[in-house]
Amino acid sequence: MNKSRQIGPLQLLRRPFWTLGVVLACFSTADALAEPWSDPCDAPATSWELRPGVAQVELYHHKRVSIRNGNEPGFAELANYACPAGTSCLFTRTVPKAALIDELGVEVDFRSDHPGALLAVEVVLPRVTDPRTGEPARVLVRSEKRYERAGSWATMRFDGLPIAVKRAARGLRLDERFAAIDEREAYVERVAIVCPGDPRGVRLWIDEVRLESVAQVASVSTPQSSEAAADGSDLGAAAEGPALSALEKTTVGPEITIHSGGLRIDEKYFFPRACRWRDEDFGELAKRGFNTVWLDETPDAKTLQQIAAAKLRVLCPPPSAETLETHTSADWAPVVAWVLPGEADRLRLDSALVEIDRVRRLSTGLRRPLLARTTESFGAWSRSVDGLVVAVSGSRRSLLERAVNESRAGTPILAIASASPEPALAEQIQTLLPEWAPPRWTPPHQTTAAAWRAVELGARGLVVWTEEPITAADQFAGRMAKSLEMLNLRLALIEPWLMGSRRHTVDGVAADSPPLAAFQRQGVELVLPPEPGQSVLLRGLSDGARVAGLSPAGLSGRRARRVAGGVSVAAEQGAGGEFLLVSNDPRVTRSLEQYTSRVAPRAAALQRELAMAALEDRDALDPTTRRAVEGLLGKARLALVARDFATAYRSSYEAQRLADVVAEKRLELARPEGLHDSAPLSLVPETLTDHFRLAHLLATLPRGPNRLYGGSFEEIEQTRRLGWRRHKAGAESTAEVDLAADQESPHGQRYLRVVGRTPARAEAIESPPVTVRRGELLEFTGWARTSGAGYLVLSDSLGGETLSLKIEGPDRWTPFRLLRAAPRDGEVVLRIGVEGVVTAGVDGVMVRAIERPGVRAPGVASEPSASTPQR
Repeated sequence: MNKSRQIGPLQLLRRPFWTLGVVLACFSTADALAEPWSDPCDAPATSWELRPGVAQVELYHHKRVSIRNGNEPGFAELANYACPAGTSCLFTRTVPKAALIDELGVEVDFRSDHPGALLAVEVVLPRVTDPRTGEPARVLVRSEKRYERAGSWATMRFDGLPIAVKRAARGLRLDERFAAIDEREAYVERVAIVCPGDPRGVRLWIDEVRLESVAQVASVSTPQSSEAAADGSDLGAAAEGPALSALEKTTVGPEITIHSGGLRIDEKYFFPRACRWRDEDFGELAKRGFNTVWLDETPDAKTLQQIAAAKLRVLCPPPSAETLETHTSADWAPVVAWVLPGEADRLRLDSALVEIDRVRRLSTGLRRPLLARTTESFGAWSRSVDGLVVAVSGSRRSLLERAVNESRAGTPILAIASASPEPALAEQIQTLLPEWAPPRWTPPHQTTAAAWRAVELGARGLVVWTEEPITAADQFAGRMAKSLEMLNLRLALIEPWLMGSRRHTVDGVAADSPPLAAFQRQGVELVLPPEPGQSVLLRGLSDGARVAGLSPAGLSGRRARRVAGGVSVAAEQGAGGEFLLVSNDPRVTRSLEQYTSRVAPRAAALQRELAMAALEDRDALDPTTRRAVEGLLGKARLALVARDFATAYRSSYEAQRLADVVAEKRLELARPEGLHDSAPLSLVPETLTDHFRLAHLLATLPRGPNRLYGGSFEEIEQTRRLGWRRHKAGAESTAEVDLAADQESPHGQRYLRVVGRTPARAEAIESPPVTVRRGELLEFTGWARTSGAGYLVLSDSLGGETLSLKIEGPDRWTPFRLLRAAPRDGEVVLRIGVEGVVTAGVDGVMVRAIERPGVRAPGVASEPSASTPQR
């Protein structure tokens, strides 16, 4: 032990005067016989060993090394290993058998370059027989405190072992294979360290091990037997993830794990195509191509049986102790992962650790990967659970992109693509248009775009998030259901490349062409569909490689020509959004041809129905575009009659694409040129007409006085006194904030400068609260400038993340505006942050009400001077 480290309580017990005090204070026979034990790690051989489990652990080396802390040399065991993210491995060593008494304590000195490790002990229950081995049952009991300071030596201590063992033994009681559980005469036989996984490698140094109050183990003449089942079961408590003790390898039901490549069921990859359940018939969801359902609550046994009958899988919250008593192990077979209930933010992390620990201790038959639906603090959550579930949008500024950049490397992420408007957006529309029913569905092409953005970012599963049942009897729900069925057909087609593959990008031939995401698995490359007319550059192709277009309607040959640096392949006009498949294995193409021949009739007919619905909903189509769309639909109809499904699919796809382009152009018209604008009615096609009417009306209405103090940012102390403060809740990192001088500043001589140093989202500053009244129209205005590879992020407490304004350039002062409606009396605050490596400036921020007859402002604020009364 290195003396310069912090001295733990067990070290003090080895000192002569402490030992004398302890002996004099002991009166019972058992305590009098209890003695401390330690191993200073001075022997030349290693004492710890890596326990094998189902995790794919690669041990690079494990040896005794010399260490130095301060001026004192010493020795420790160094283990260098790697295993998939989201898993763990177990290093154990034997210790003298120690009876489980209240005074027993365990300490280990160790250091790691990764946080998250914890101390554990393996306890033998001599009065409980494991039905699979006939030997006394063993249970792995883990401490609650984790190693946090990566790179520093720490003394991890485990106290309260009798109580911890009683909690762990509850898992055995839930297993009907064990007739009775008796913790009497239990003893500790091994000490363990549960270590987190990282595919890039982890280093672990282990030094001295100490046991306090090692009492002699009482002998048990005949252990009580318990009835054994034919298929066996588990011990109910083990290391987190797949690091299991030797007696826990036999599982009930499917073995489900998660790695950086995605979910695995019995070692086979599984890509969830999930839909949030809103009381739909499970059989109907399966017909629409879903293979998984998302449940907000833990299902009862009957619901699980119905899901299993529909051959679907389940994502749901973990069961409570009461729920476990009403289910059998077989009932849980459809569940592929547990998801912590609700949204997981930074404030929930500490309280959720208790629930995470409870789920980790479930019996083997219930052990599943644990996921968290996160909105922030992606790095912290990725170190606590096995995977994340994060929302995605069709833009390149979604939460999913932040999660990919900020979470721990190799963390598997499932994406949420919303099919319903976000609650904040729906509330704003309802407040602005009280007589108008808010939309219940997003435009289908936006949901589809979000799903493909998730695939592009490497998501290992997709959850379609709805507030309404997709089987509802209205035309909008029907259109969404058909769009999702087509999405599932396309996802199922390329599913082998979405799991366990190597993701990379391919460049366009033209200098201004955006790169495309590509996936390579077992020598076969799949490229996501390029834009019509775009040529991509494929590098490293062998002479025998074949390039083909791939869609649910079949495979088609693609022209490829050798150019400098590789092979150029052009996306033909009307190619139907085909993927590019690069392979020299004829077995792959034969397999895909067989699959597409089965789904092509449905894919072609479904695509035509979607295109016809898009045409009916596009009143703004110009005559030329309308004639082109109608001509393509006529061509698709004739092709269907002739059973030319490839032509029918391509023509229908192109018709829908043209209609969707018009819809997006209408949305672009709602964005004023030269102004960064966030207006709720401009985001939904159904409210665009109302948006233009409102914009025309607002241009003629006067604005009330400014209600926000300190928005000119002239003096730092005055800004603080007026209520501006650093925003810390939910921030993964903190931006640098100061007041900078600029002669061109729109208001005064200074402005607020915010600097982001990392790709992560950094919340910077929050305004003082502004009082608002129900029904008021509020206008947040100001000036902004940005430079660098990132965004300035402006959000408010009414619109939230959904309506946040992300400004990327230019590096000159440009006005911004956020238009909001107050749904209720209260207060609103403005938040200013950055995302990425960027330098941003903000100045002249004001909050004003747009005055309407009969509405009185609750309070006003002028830009304060030094004598302005403070709120």
